[in-house]
Amino acid sequence: MTDKPSLLFMSHLHPPQDNPLESIGGMQEVSQQLLHHLKASGTFEVHEWVNHTAWKHIGWSTAGYLAKSLQRVPALIKQHNIDLIVCGSMVTAAISPVLRAMGVKVPMIAINHGQDVTLPVSPYQWWVPNVFGALTRVISVSEATRLQSIARGLDPSKAAVLPNGIKLAFARRMPSQMEAKSILSEVHSIDPEKPLLLTVGRLVERKGHAWFLEQVLPNVQTPVQYVMIGEGPQQAEIEQAIEALHQTGHHRIHVLGRQVEEHVHHAYAAADLFVMPNISVDGDMEGFGIVLLEANAVSCPAVATYIEGIRDVIDDGVNGVAIEEGDSDAFAQSIDRLLSDPTQLKALRTSSKQRAETFEWQVLVGRYESCFLDTLMG
Repeated sequence: MTDKPSLLFMSHLHPPQDNPLESIGGMQEVSQQLLHHLKASGTFEVHEWVNHTAWKHIGWSTAGYLAKSLQRVPALIKQHNIDLIVCGSMVTAAISPVLRAMGVKVPMIAINHGQDVTLPVSPYQWWVPNVFGALTRVISVSEATRLQSIARGLDPSKAAVLPNGIKLAFARRMPSQMEAKSILSEVHSIDPEKPLLLTVGRLVERKGHAWFLEQVLPNVQTPVQYVMIGEGPQQAEIEQAIEALHQTGHHRIHVLGRQVEEHVHHAYAAADLFVMPNISVDGDMEGFGIVLLEANAVSCPAVATYIEGIRDVIDDGVNGVAIEEGDSDAFAQSIDRLLSDPTQLKALRTSSKQRAETFEWQVLVGRYESCFLDTLMG
């Protein structure tokens, strides 16, 4: 027996147990890391009820998981004397109004990330205010996500903002920048002598890849190589933009697709600048910006659009340069300025790493636990 509070952690989307790199995105990474650190901390007696699935099966798998949860969650509450339920996303929390109707009185918290609030599906948006009503507290990973939640019916008194954390152990194992560039040159034929710009993320509209290729990169005067890691529905449009740029420009672009975690980490370490050229898209949003902080962790500063959840991550002049949305000239000029000023770039590399360290999970898990305990105390 234990006198610790008993916590049930729920998530509809963790990677398959036999393929831990499958389905990994920001939301999934946060869910896994938070669960891991809650278990390691020992403040709570942690029980988990999570769905392990590949992204390609997410629709049917999530529906099945939520349906099974209506029986499983009440049973787990009784079996383990659960004091608090934590849902890793709003999708997982979608059953909370039904659980309340079934008589579940345990406090319930949801952590929301952005797209799980703004998802442009009419039935889902109709249901979201009911979910907010059933939850005891909602933790948003950025102020932008909190505001989107309030706009959809969340009582502001239930709202809290806690940032995503990142794991930094990888950064301490990384080689020097020149060694990392040499490794990339062997694996992906990247020129180790040429400045390297890097983007990591799904190839979706809000990430701004096409806008960057069409509106920013042609105006960058310094010859660079731009490396994109990720895959997604904008692949064809991006390839068209690359073809046009290769015909007229002096830059080289490498689309590497999805990469194993080690190769992504080496790309962070090799990059001179991380670029995050996001644009606003109705029904979608950047809830935070974990990849930017991961780049910072290996001393790579960023040039990023100052919108949505990125506002909570980028600190202009500390871990990079913040650019107003759509200002392609400022974006290009900032890249040229940093690449031509080794002293400023070196200073930013140092302060970028220091900022990333403030987001380490070992630092943040205590803040999450304090919020959980405050919720229990009413």
